[in-house]
Amino acid sequence: MLTELPPKLIRVLPCEMTDEEVRLHKSLIAGLRGVAKGANHLNVLHRLSALYQHPSLLDDSWVRKDSRTLLAESAKLRGVIKQLHEIRRRGEKALVFARLTDMQQLLAAVLQEEFGLCVRIVNGTTPRDRNNTGTTARARETRSKMLEEFRTKPGFHVIILSPFVAGIGLTLTEANHVIHYGRWWNPAIEAQATDRAYRIGQEKPVTVHLPILSDPSRRIEMSFDECLHRMLQQKESLARDFLQPMPGEDKLAEELRNTLVGGRQDQAEPVDPNSVGQLSPSDFEALVGCLFRHKGYQVVLTSRSSDGGADVVAVKDQEVVLIQAKHTSKFHTVSAEAVGDILGAQSIYQSRMQRRFRLKVVSNGFFDSGCTAKARQHGVTLIDGKALRQMIEDAKVSLGEIAAMNGERATSFADGVRRINAL
Repeated sequence: MLTELPPKLIRVLPCEMTDEEVRLHKSLIAGLRGVAKGANHLNVLHRLSALYQHPSLLDDSWVRKDSRTLLAESAKLRGVIKQLHEIRRRGEKALVFARLTDMQQLLAAVLQEEFGLCVRIVNGTTPRDRNNTGTTARARETRSKMLEEFRTKPGFHVIILSPFVAGIGLTLTEANHVIHYGRWWNPAIEAQATDRAYRIGQEKPVTVHLPILSDPSRRIEMSFDECLHRMLQQKESLARDFLQPMPGEDKLAEELRNTLVGGRQDQAEPVDPNSVGQLSPSDFEALVGCLFRHKGYQVVLTSRSSDGGADVVAVKDQEVVLIQAKHTSKFHTVSAEAVGDILGAQSIYQSRMQRRFRLKVVSNGFFDSGCTAKARQHGVTLIDGKALRQMIEDAKVSLGEIAAMNGERATSFADGVRRINAL
């Protein structure tokens, strides 16, 4: 019974946003205002959620950074590490719930270096028994062994879990601290995760830590974390005091979006041309789409898995431009293969629509002599890093616009063709 349980304390862990986190927030909010309600705004909400876990999740650059850099970039990560040091001083254990698999891995790497622990991750890829082998080194250890190691190790320890698998037969009353790192807008998921420690068998008071980013200087009126925390508090209060049913996730996401865009109209800062190499390939394609939209084209971002050889299709009047976007993180040269790809795309799209095509290859790098010669031979326009930089400076595209463009991406090759034909 609930009366048999020790006290449970909900504790907000305030974390002051860095200048870069504030800047990225403003850009993403601009994108949220710029997209229609529905699936598109969900894409931006997911990117906001990623930003508030760690900025490097936005471009996948975390995999190339050491722990010191990752800590310097994230106020929330520093706040959680500081709290875990206090938990270690007490000789107690903690469950850290993180929704995104990249964040789980980032946390594990930083915690292992900070505390000298072998930090395990339990998520949807972790096998549940000895006869179920995984496909990664982490998954080769059975879930039961990981949990038993956590339970039996004396003194301080920490384990990282996905909140979405937290209800599958997990009892971890050896821990009396729960940290929700990167919250979800479904309070039932969060409550279920907390209950892995706060249940029959728990003998100590349980502290639930909620790290929340905010901007004390009020450059932004209310952060994503603050909006989400307030909304979850309100919904839980209505459900508890007035027996009001909890809205579905889509309704909660819609309410969160409306709260976020209802504040001060911050001007989104433009993407820095020097940071284009740090974008993910998907975001680079979206950037190219935004640049052509600024030139008056209607743009279709093709499906990730089946694009017919073109990453972006831009339409103006009766002209259709097929664009191959070649991103490089180290500004390498682009070979003639890129021209071959866009020529192949022309054949594929010509078989499905009677339109006049122009072909372009865009890169933030540079084209080698073979690529330049082949492009000249076949009438393909090349836009290299220098020309792209000028386009970015002229258009002043924000990260929010890039997120919005990615949210509009075609879901399949057939969907992309249908959208192009409709323009």
